[in-house]
This record gives sequence, structure tokens and C-alpha cells, in this order.
Amino acid sequence: LRTDLFDRGVPWARLLLERRRLADAAHLNLKGGEQVKVGVVVAALLAVLGGTVIGSAWPVLGGVLGLAGVVVSNHALFRWFARLRGPWFAVAVIPWNLLYYLLGGVAVAIAVLIQFRSPSTPRPPRFIAQGNGADQQLATGYQQSSEVVP
Repeated sequence: LRTDLFDRGVPWARLLLERRRLADAAHLNLKGGEQVKVGVVVAALLAVLGGTVIGSAWPVLGGVLGLAGVVVSNHALFRWFARLRGPWFAVAVIPWNLLYYLLGGVAVAIAVLIQFRSPSTPRPPRFIAQGNGADQQLATGYQQSSEVVP
């Protein structure tokens, strides 16, 4: 869990923050709904914790319903696990799947805190103005041509 959080999640989120692409699902290799699931899991767990602390059943119920919604939305994944390893395995995977979303949310939160504590983090150059063209190709991913095509 430590490795997934600090060696994968936080560095990846920091990279996306530095390049200002955190909200772009295409750069996270995720469908848009996955980001919503992260938010639902984090909010649901906070509701369960808060409701437990204050002794109110309503936040706990809301949190449990939110977690159930995430589980239902991942029904295809759990059906696949059930076909592959059996129904008990699929049920055992559910807490790990919710933990996966929680770690993603925590990684983004840590990356945002790090970013705000050191806003002067150097960003990679987008364009190198000097050189023979090969430098420009490395920096931008394409080669500029000064030739005029008739």
C-alpha cells in the first residue's frame, strides 16, 4: 500500500499537477466515471467516520449507500472476478477495490498539498529555442521545418 501511494500515486498526481493536466481523464488513463468514484468513496468514508463520531445514523447510512453505489457501478469487474475465481473471491475483492479508490484520492490530496507548499516547482521546458532542430524535436515531439513547400 505504501508503494502504491508514495511511489506511484503521489508522483503521478504531482506530474499531472505540474503539467496542469490533473482534471484531464485522458492523461490519467481513466474513464471520467472513475474520478467520480474516487470522490464518492472518499466522501462516503468521511460520512461513515463522521456519523460514527457524532453518533448519528444518517451520515453512516449515506456513506454506506455511496459505497454500495460504487460497488454496483463496478458490477462487471466483480462478475469477471466471480467467473475467474468464484463468487467468494469476488466478494473478497470489494474492500480492496474501494481501498484502490481511496488511495487514489489520498494521492491526489498529498500531491496538491506538496504543490501548494512548493509552488515554485520547476516545470519542464515546452520549447527549446536554440539548437539545430534536433533539440526542438526532443522538446516538442515534432520537428519544425524551415523549408517552404511549393
